Amino acid sequence: MEKNRITSFQFFSLMLLFQLGTSLVVNLGMRAGKDAWISILLGMGYGLLLFGIFVFLYKLFPEILPTTYVRKLLGKHVGWVIGLLYTVFFIYQTGRDLRDGGALVLSTALKQTPLIVANALMIMSVAYAIHKGIEVLARTAVIFAVVVVLIGGFSTILLVLSGVIEIERVFPVLGEGLRPVLETFIRQSYAFPFSEIITFSMILPYLGNAKTGVKAGYIAILVSGIILSYTSVINVAVLGVDMVQRSPLPLMTTISKASISDFIQRNDILIVMTLIIDDFFKVAVYFYVALVGTADLFKMDYRKLIYPMALLVLFISLVVAKSLPEHLEEGAIILYRFTPLFFVIIPLILYAAGWIYKIRKASGGGQGADAEQTQSGGQQGDSEQTQSGGQGADAEQAQGGGQGADTEQAQGGGQGADAEQAQGGKQGAGAEQAQSGGQGADAEQAQGDGQEGQQQKPK
Repeated sequence: MEKNRITSFQFFSLMLLFQLGTSLVVNLGMRAGKDAWISILLGMGYGLLLFGIFVFLYKLFPEILPTTYVRKLLGKHVGWVIGLLYTVFFIYQTGRDLRDGGALVLSTALKQTPLIVANALMIMSVAYAIHKGIEVLARTAVIFAVVVVLIGGFSTILLVLSGVIEIERVFPVLGEGLRPVLETFIRQSYAFPFSEIITFSMILPYLGNAKTGVKAGYIAILVSGIILSYTSVINVAVLGVDMVQRSPLPLMTTISKASISDFIQRNDILIVMTLIIDDFFKVAVYFYVALVGTADLFKMDYRKLIYPMALLVLFISLVVAKSLPEHLEEGAIILYRFTPLFFVIIPLILYAAGWIYKIRKASGGGQGADAEQTQSGGQQGDSEQTQSGGQGADAEQAQGGGQGADTEQAQGGGQGADAEQAQGGKQGAGAEQAQSGGQGADAEQAQGDGQEGQQQKPK
């Protein structure tokens, strides 16, 4: 795992651009008609809950990737398989989003350009940024997040000054009841784009400040949900429900309606710029988490995989569908049938396993009754032994070694009775013999030969 760390605002910017992605320009949630903005807000609510699940798991394992801690929670083999499933899913989503961006740009701006050229330029740019590391990508996201917000503000001002907004087209709210809103939520809004924030579970370990970074993540989901809901309202207010439902890129049509005399016209280029920026960062985040997930599972350096996997992603983007309508239809089927496994079922299993792990960890200590044993090891009852080891009863022996009764022996070695022998040398009866020689009868034997005749109190 990289040693780089990202700030909370960088994390917010990266998450905001990722969620806006291509969802900003497509007709998101329009199964619900003019109430699409409500289904988007419901999807945002589910995104907050899903992010909360992975924040809970992140707090249990703050320094490791999900592909690692899933093996701790579900077992080595099952966890490895689930990690591989998510990694394959991330690779596939990288190819789909690359195709989304390339196809939409070609249909609006570069109509004569081959798809492979647009996609190759995008994925090579992404690969270069990823090679520099997640910190560089996050710093770049801060700059472009400001650009996107400025473009959005400027576009809103143009629409207001142009007088094309007819807010009464949005009413009545829930005119067809709650059922269309809930159906849209179940089929699309819960998954796209808010559930895709599961990718950021792979980026949470890189946060420099976990507490503020998590808050920034929640705020990013709220802000992106409000922006997408607001965009849906503006599209309906300018174009009407029927035109929004028929248009693959309603926001571009909406902005093209904004003109001030002959001075400001053809503002749809602003939306093309926004699309390229947002799609770049969505592809980059998906590509990055696919790389680090693969590297973690197979114990490799992710930088060695960048360019081979970039070619794989480019290939997927070219063969995933034959045309843009087929590509969009396939995406709707995948959202409804397959993504619940990754966005609902597995996260709930991991959440339950995380709680079990947390409870076991809290109750798994090995402390004895009445606090008689400390965590480090076997101390005897009644505080009779200290941590370092075998001290006898009545404090008759000091920590350093075998001192005799009545303090007749000093710590350093075998001193004879009546303190007749000095520590340094020439200790014998009446100081007659030196330490180097045989010490006499009154100091019966020196330390090297064993101390005899010493009176010892029974232990």
